[in-house]
Amino acid sequence: MDSATSTNQFDWQNVVAQLAGYGCLDVSSKISRSSDLDIVIAGGFYDIYMGKLAGYDGSVAVKYTYSNNQGLASLINEVRITSRLQYLNVIPFLGFVLKPSEPREDAEQGSVKRLLDIGLVSPWVEFSLYRWIRSKENNINRCQLAVQVAEAVIHLHDAGIIHGDLRSRSIMVSSEGTMQITGFGSSVLEQDTPDETVFRFAPRWAAPERFYRKSGWPTKKSDIWSLGMVILELFSNQVPYQGMSELRAIAFIGDGRIPEQRDSLISIKPGFKRILWGLLLSCWQRIAEDRPSANVVRDILSIVNREGAIHESNQPTPTVIEHTLPLPTIIERLVEHGCSDVTRQLTKLHDTSEWSGRMSDVYQTRLLDGTRVAVKCLREFKNSENQPDKVLKHTAHELYTWSMSTHPNVLELIGLAVVRDRLAMVAPWVEYGSLLAYIGANPTADRCNLCMQVADGLAYMHSLDIAHGDIKGDNVVVSKDGIAKITDFGCATMKREFPVAFTATDSLNYSVRWAAPELFLDDGATNFETDVYALGMTILVGASKAFMVWI
Repeated sequence: MDSATSTNQFDWQNVVAQLAGYGCLDVSSKISRSSDLDIVIAGGFYDIYMGKLAGYDGSVAVKYTYSNNQGLASLINEVRITSRLQYLNVIPFLGFVLKPSEPREDAEQGSVKRLLDIGLVSPWVEFSLYRWIRSKENNINRCQLAVQVAEAVIHLHDAGIIHGDLRSRSIMVSSEGTMQITGFGSSVLEQDTPDETVFRFAPRWAAPERFYRKSGWPTKKSDIWSLGMVILELFSNQVPYQGMSELRAIAFIGDGRIPEQRDSLISIKPGFKRILWGLLLSCWQRIAEDRPSANVVRDILSIVNREGAIHESNQPTPTVIEHTLPLPTIIERLVEHGCSDVTRQLTKLHDTSEWSGRMSDVYQTRLLDGTRVAVKCLREFKNSENQPDKVLKHTAHELYTWSMSTHPNVLELIGLAVVRDRLAMVAPWVEYGSLLAYIGANPTADRCNLCMQVADGLAYMHSLDIAHGDIKGDNVVVSKDGIAKITDFGCATMKREFPVAFTATDSLNYSVRWAAPELFLDDGATNFETDVYALGMTILVGASKAFMVWI
């Protein structure tokens, strides 16, 4: 690791400066006093409190690590790693707080531990994966969650980050079923120089090589072992080596023994249990290099999800949005399910739109903090069947589907807004409004890499069981640093039950030149396969020098 996390002595002013350097600022004056905070989790290495942060909508978690050099090194390292992942499914830090140290007696160890003066502040997420899969109140699509976890590991590894302590308690799940990674105190970057740093990790989930000082440095392959253990727990409701003491479990791992095959894997058809178990065995290969990549794990899990998943019963009734609902009710339901209302954060819109398409207008404005944003408003359609109330429902559908997709290659949705009495979508303003515009302005751009990014974004959407429905160059924007991002969810369809449902409606028009042949049939409907066809057309356009070979 870098010098910030390996030194034995800490200068507190230097620590604060390091945190600020990673974009983690002091919010002590904005948060509830420590005496007002409610302790929620008392862990072996840290305590987590629930509190309120001025200006932040919702509760926050404040995490204090115990006072020792290793604890502080872990805290700094967690911020260092997380600062590189603000666009991924990773819980961000909102800042840090300073407070007087407080001793707490450890009843089991008969000792007194003292908390560090610094606590990290992050958005409050109700469930860890450990709690989520054991909660009888939640309908769980375990296959879908497994795919999300594998996707998260792919993103970490693609960013050159090795988690080092992947387990069910370092994975959080929102009430919407969206998964987020946390617990980066033992993470490393690929370019970090291996040393004899003593890492904290949960033994039951750890690869055997992690227990030896000379090979204990975390790697992508050790993450894969842990990923296999998380998947096992997800489908069995049992921690690895269930029923064994911690010491006995460590002895088993040291002897090269893996968990026994479970016949009672949950939520999966019998024929696919063998496929899943074979995948887990490959993750637990004794020779690290024989383990698969996270991409392979994700791809196999996606097949199991589509073909072999058994969706659990007692599903809660989803919230329904239909065209007869008034605008305030639709906004209320969207906000309840994760869409932020940023109406009051918008400054005045330009009188004329920056871009107008067949179905929408896009305006440019700024948030109160100066951030430049795009505001998209759907227009009333030409045919008489689509009345303004249906336009409102279409907008709500696009907002909700968009809000479910958080990925580096999907344009971020900032939130919803009411603009000129219309429901609108707010997103970051992107320098290049389309893939073709970016290629035109940057003829030496790596087109193959851009196409790979589009494919990554689409694969992520499919892992959520969302079909985009209108993949093409004009629906891919490119940031000023050359990152391709999928946008325009107006034709997207949800292929499983989500917490919010929409009454049936005619699908918005897709782009004919990119459309798969089966879409021209009477019963043609967009799906994952038609998305792949359109992706192929987008790659043809993006990777070739001619913008469209038959125009």
